[in-house]
Amino acid sequence: MSSESSEDEYNPSTNRENRTARKSVSQPVQAYQTRRQAARKASKLLKADSENNMTHSDIRRRDKRKLTRKVSSSTTSSTASTVRRPAGAVYDESGVYIHLDVDMCDCLNEDCVGCFFECPKCQSEKCGKDCRVHRKFLVDQIEYNGYDHVIKNPLIKN
Repeated sequence: MSSESSEDEYNPSTNRENRTARKSVSQPVQAYQTRRQAARKASKLLKADSENNMTHSDIRRRDKRKLTRKVSSSTTSSTASTVRRPAGAVYDESGVYIHLDVDMCDCLNEDCVGCFFECPKCQSEKCGKDCRVHRKFLVDQIEYNGYDHVIKNPLIKN
């Protein structure tokens, strides 16, 4: 009868009411065979952890450098700007005449602070019909129809 009871324990389909969990008689598997293996695994974990921390700090340093470059490039003067000017441009990225570094209104009055409507592109009140940012031409003169009065550009020397 002992042989039948042992067969019932191993065959779950025959007797479902008497199913019970059996304890393992084998010894638990040791995590490490020797102290040397334990030390090796611990050193690998420490090394991997330190590499991960270094990587994150390097990334943070790189991001900080990027931000400082962007801030420093935006605060530099317009002459040392990193923006590439198109070939033949007479005005820079802020609408200033490049050759003489003069910010003169398109009405050709040297004392004018801006008499046009605000430019939709650069929000300057000194742009006439066309925006002055990277513009490739100068206003030579202003002629009034029906009058003999002509205003010439003081920046252009004849």
